[in-house]
Amino acid sequence: MKSSSSGVLLLTRREVAALLPPEAALAAVGEAFHLHAAGRTLPPGVLSIPAMDGGFHLKAAGLRAARNYFAVKCNANFPLNPQRHGLPRIQGLVPLAEATNGQPLAVLDSMEITALRTAAATALAAKHLARPGSRCLFLAGCGLQGRSHLRALAGGLIGREDVRDELACLVARRIRGHRARDEIVIFDSTGIALEDVAAAVAVYEAALRKLGARRINFAA
Repeated sequence: MKSSSSGVLLLTRREVAALLPPEAALAAVGEAFHLHAAGRTLPPGVLSIPAMDGGFHLKAAGLRAARNYFAVKCNANFPLNPQRHGLPRIQGLVPLAEATNGQPLAVLDSMEITALRTAAATALAAKHLARPGSRCLFLAGCGLQGRSHLRALAGGLIGREDVRDELACLVARRIRGHRARDEIVIFDSTGIALEDVAAAVAVYEAALRKLGARRINFAA
């Protein structure tokens, strides 16, 4: 597929947040799990590289949908950054590419992507695994992830009948969620690359519908 515009979109954290509200992240991640259950994703990859006083962590995956996408999230985790350098502990970027021909499409700040996609996966799991009729939520945690999870869970459990289903099979309704009222279900909400590419694609496609997005031609 040839791009209708030349250059790579550059999207800041503030722009990512504006383009990807929690409900959009929830829908994007849910659809990605549907694609995964149908075998329409690229094999994910993970790489960790230790560095002085920190390290780098890469997660890569792809989607095969109406358009094929590949993304890799590269996050740097340096715990002493706030005290030593006045910088966030975690910083990163998400390059997004066309998975059919390798064309670079966008570079996004990763922080909002990480918060929103992790919370969206948790909300999906809660919707499918929570005991029927549940009305109380206990959230242990605070900060960015705590706030993101609270917003996503509120949107995911109240009036969200359009969310569709490993978590992929659950969302696709190939397996049952809660089987008995006294059953206790534990879900590991550790984020995976599939969620990153889903969120990045949602932001990119939303950005294409907006005017004034910044582009740069790296091949110039």
